[in-house]
Amino acid sequence: MKKINWGIIGAGNIASSFVKALAENPDAALYAVASRDKDRAGSFARRYGFSKVYAGADAYVDLCTDKKIDAVYIATPHTNHAELSLHALKAGNAVLCEKPAAVNAAQLQSVLEYSASHKVFYMEAMWMKFNPAVRRALESLRGGVVGQLLEIKADFYINVPYDINHRLYNPLLAGGALLDTGIYPVTFAMLAASCVNKEAGFYEGAVLPPSRILSSLRKAPSGVDMRNALSAEWDLPSGMLCARLCSGNDIEGRNFFNDALLCGTKGKIILRDFWRAEEVEYYDEKNNLIKKEQYPFRVNGYEYEIEEMHRCMREGLCESPFHRHRDTVCVMRTLDGIRSQWGLIYPCESGSVSAAGKKAEAGSEKGGISLYSDGACSGNPGPGGWAAVILHKGKIITAQGGEKPTTNNRMELSGAIGALEKLFTIPEAKNEKIGFYIDSQYVKNGITSWIHTWKQNGWRTSDKKPVKNKDLWEKLDLYTQQFKIQWCWVKGHAGNTYNELCDRLAVEERDKRS
Repeated sequence: MKKINWGIIGAGNIASSFVKALAENPDAALYAVASRDKDRAGSFARRYGFSKVYAGADAYVDLCTDKKIDAVYIATPHTNHAELSLHALKAGNAVLCEKPAAVNAAQLQSVLEYSASHKVFYMEAMWMKFNPAVRRALESLRGGVVGQLLEIKADFYINVPYDINHRLYNPLLAGGALLDTGIYPVTFAMLAASCVNKEAGFYEGAVLPPSRILSSLRKAPSGVDMRNALSAEWDLPSGMLCARLCSGNDIEGRNFFNDALLCGTKGKIILRDFWRAEEVEYYDEKNNLIKKEQYPFRVNGYEYEIEEMHRCMREGLCESPFHRHRDTVCVMRTLDGIRSQWGLIYPCESGSVSAAGKKAEAGSEKGGISLYSDGACSGNPGPGGWAAVILHKGKIITAQGGEKPTTNNRMELSGAIGALEKLFTIPEAKNEKIGFYIDSQYVKNGITSWIHTWKQNGWRTSDKKPVKNKDLWEKLDLYTQQFKIQWCWVKGHAGNTYNELCDRLAVEERDKRS
């Protein structure tokens, strides 16, 4: 039987774990790996024995179009998932894409429609669903081991120090706990709810969306969710089912959290570290341990989704009967609904920013430079703060400061100056076209129009009065002449991710001085 040639997009930790299991599968051939970092791609290929390496800006697309590849595994940040999935599918490759399969349901739908209409296999890599311990726990739940299911509890916490450019905190990469770890508790609860749903249409692996869901979050300084708590309810023929689900990036969950509990009228089922559990614990209604069932991984747990994908490919399927497209998009819509309660919209999503802001963020991902700045003041005059954000090559660079006492206009000017001072630390900035996005008409109009008249009039206004904040205007004028800047006004407090980030940072600086 011909082996399945695999191409791996991304060479990070998740890809490493996946390839360790892939290497143990007798039907798999480790053919190619792609990374935009040449050294990382080469090191990954040597470590695991890949025969071909793709590196550079077009590495991902080049791998997708390699005619020797049969299956592609996508392990890049969330924002690339839908686009790369379509590239691979259109090249005729079966696709296994890391969760979440897209940033939102609209992105995912285009992928699923192409897969179905062209009969090319596609599956989200929700490896938890294929875990033997998880499958056994859900089978026991369907069998009535706990009686009537009353409550579900599932948490997933990891501890990652805050860094605005880490993928878990970077809005450009659709960061946050919900899409990274929170998807597991949500999926588990929806699986369990489906198991006890008496309505027609159940199949193993089905998910059931909640009738209601309430949520709260604690935001990281970058604006994404650092921790969240969800309360979900299902109106079932047997009565109301409740779930308490939490996820976060700022506390260590091992040994204390990260378990799943299925609590019913006759007992409980517990899965420790539920998404990667290797045993199932059964308790009676008085919390006495009845038994434990062991389901040790043969490799590391990824082997089960690989085996299912190979089976489906051999049978010519475009989706797994156990992890259907409808279930993937159902979970994604639930996550969309949760984020809508928070007002959390990522820059890559339609409608998230103004037209100017969209252009800025797209340009920054392609190598351009975009600046944002803002100022805040309490009392005017009073304590104030300013902040600036630079987007360059997918990275977010911040600067901030403040004064006491000061005025709002001085802080707006200081924010613009602070952005340009930070820009001097980027050697190539003087040769780049730079977009400066600011919500202050005072600064934008002043530096693009009024300042020319002021200088001609000896730094006096049209009514012969001295120009206020001359010291800052002179500095801003000097700095502006060093770069090729296009000044753009954006509406404040209108959902522009980096304008909002500047505002939060400026307010923090103001409050430090209050």
